[in-house]
Amino acid sequence: MLSVVLIPLLPLLAVLINGIFGRKYLKESSHYFAVGSVAISFVLSISLLIKMLSGASPIDVTVY
Repeated sequence: MLSVVLIPLLPLLAVLINGIFGRKYLKESSHYFAVGSVAISFVLSISLLIKMLSGASPIDVTVY
């Protein structure tokens, strides 16, 4: 259940970190947060896809 929430939140968190601290503190290393968060979200998405294809029960999440 936590991975379902982390998939969209990790890139959002990276955008916030890069937006707030990027130019002043991170300088040329700000892309590590962006690429890393998208890569982790991709891995989490693939792991959920594998679980669903192997016959796991669907995940029901209330959005609003």
